[in-house]
Amino acid sequence: MDVSRVTYADGAGLAGGRRLRICLVLEAAGGGAGRHVLDLAAGLTVRGHAVELFYSPVRAERIFLDQLAALPICAVEFDMRRSIGLHDFTAAWRLKRLIAERGPFDILHAHSSKAGAVLRLAAHRSGAIVYTPHAFRALDPSTSGLRRLVLSGAESVLGMLNTDALIAVSLSELEHARQIGLAESKLHLIRNSVVNFHAAGREAARAALALPDDALVAGFIGRLSYQKAPERFVQAMSLAMARDGRIHAVLIGDGEKREEVAALAAASPHADRFHLLGAVPGVDYIRAFDVMVMTSRYEALSYVTLEAVAAGLPLITTRVAGAVDVVLDGESGLILDSDMPEAIAGAVGDVLLSPQRMASMAAAARLQNGRLNGDLMIVEVERLYQRLAGAVAPADFTASGSESR
Repeated sequence: MDVSRVTYADGAGLAGGRRLRICLVLEAAGGGAGRHVLDLAAGLTVRGHAVELFYSPVRAERIFLDQLAALPICAVEFDMRRSIGLHDFTAAWRLKRLIAERGPFDILHAHSSKAGAVLRLAAHRSGAIVYTPHAFRALDPSTSGLRRLVLSGAESVLGMLNTDALIAVSLSELEHARQIGLAESKLHLIRNSVVNFHAAGREAARAALALPDDALVAGFIGRLSYQKAPERFVQAMSLAMARDGRIHAVLIGDGEKREEVAALAAASPHADRFHLLGAVPGVDYIRAFDVMVMTSRYEALSYVTLEAVAAGLPLITTRVAGAVDVVLDGESGLILDSDMPEAIAGAVGDVLLSPQRMASMAAAARLQNGRLNGDLMIVEVERLYQRLAGAVAPADFTASGSESR
């Protein structure tokens, strides 16, 4: 990420605000949460704040690490694991020591449910504690009733005891936070947004894929994981391809379902029209698509939906959290009530094979881009930070602006 290319409407911070020392804590160093943190760190740095990132290398993705290395911030590794266990208390102890050694901070902001739990277990009151779940685990429809009850109970207790603010990134996530009993005064809706979108042009992207001139392309971008259900995309596209020989599918991403997805595509009678690209930058190919397809089982507010809007693409998605925040159902895309491959295939085929409908949806998506993307997320998070920092002891700065230890 080239920070020199990042520009923000409000310059270096909000009028009347002050320079803050901010600690971001992240477990899932990749995917949407990782991207959100990188954008936030870059934006806050450009706006004049001092940002440090404490992150776990356990699930760190290469693309995240490469972009992190380009940021002018201090990044510190400490291990956190996704699974729940006694190791979480060890992680909390290590985090507490890190905060004591490198603080004080005005803001401590945890991203993802595991980082949120570890930070709040650490209970180190260096500054205001902020938490962004990036999809509550209880939103996963496959979670058993008992497990959902335990997870929601833990979120409720931690939210009451050691949380100054919880940021929901979609209306559905906000409603879930209310349902598990979190105090309304602590809840804030700040949607994700694509801060900087620099995508390759359509002709270059399609040439890179060696697509026929008449190809109709449905694209998938995301981790090849249970959450994202990429196998549904392959199954659905195989059905859609049977309707018309011009339909192609491009799949970008990597993960634990890599081999399963590759096998499904290879077994399709239309295997030659599947393009599995692996972990490459989506912006290099997104404009080759005619529609974006998201098949996820659960989300908070996926960056894929916002990238589709930024690229002016109709979006066909399952009914997950964040979908209604981005998609004007029937106008800029379709929100499907069924997640079965047959339903997804029907929707994809209907849009791709109707040039007038596809053009109308693309125009509506471009209008949504102006409403949703840009520096909105950075501005709103900074405004919340400034409000919270006024209620806690500030971190000291010397007259020159350098941190005083």
